[in-house]
Amino acid sequence: LQVWRTDRTFVSLAAARRDPIKVAAANWMALAEFACRFCREQGGLLIDVGSTTTDLIPLGRGVPQPLGRTDPDRLASGELVYSGVRRTPVFALVSQVPWRGQECPVAAEWFATTYDVYLTLGDLSENADDHGTADGRPATREAARERLARVLCADREMFSQGDARVLAEAVGRAQIERLERALDRSLDRPGKVPETVVISGEGEFIARRLATRVPGDPKIVSLAEEFSPVVAKAACAYALAVLAEERRGSSP
Repeated sequence: LQVWRTDRTFVSLAAARRDPIKVAAANWMALAEFACRFCREQGGLLIDVGSTTTDLIPLGRGVPQPLGRTDPDRLASGELVYSGVRRTPVFALVSQVPWRGQECPVAAEWFATTYDVYLTLGDLSENADDHGTADGRPATREAARERLARVLCADREMFSQGDARVLAEAVGRAQIERLERALDRSLDRPGKVPETVVISGEGEFIARRLATRVPGDPKIVSLAEEFSPVVAKAACAYALAVLAEERRGSSP
């Protein structure tokens, strides 16, 4: 059994236990290490938008170059943003939304999430068997409308599909703006502008929008296109599996 650490090495379980901080939440570094193979001779940037978080990790000539290694440091640096396409509560992104010609405050309760936003906008597909939603009901557009209605303390009779789309568009814009601010912080550091941007995650459609903001018309490498949407969705796990297999193959 080998354990991956944020210093880009595999170690024994005993070694991992002796220094647990380097092991905690280390999967992002596996993806950054894997992404470096797409920009070995130039500066790059990894943008991974998942269900819960977004990673913005600088890459430089084949080596990840994050400012932070622990999650608190990564949050402080802007390299980790706790905002994703499924689990982020609506009230974490907006305090009010447009509703029938006026701005209406939202309920600060876990009534709906970004999953409902992107189901409504069509960026994520419906799945009636998926109950990983705010209320445990199916991940369908109709159920998403009812969850979004509750954000305004309304029910289905008071909140149309058109209302849902207007609300979803407002929340989607707010999330993009938050991620753009984090991206701008990343690009505002000394060093070369990324020539390659690697994008991945279940929210790769958002990562692509962010990548187009990087100056200099960088090459965009999509893990969904290079491999498959399934790989892109589980990019950290896939990267770790590849690194582990390569390590095993190079062992005596």
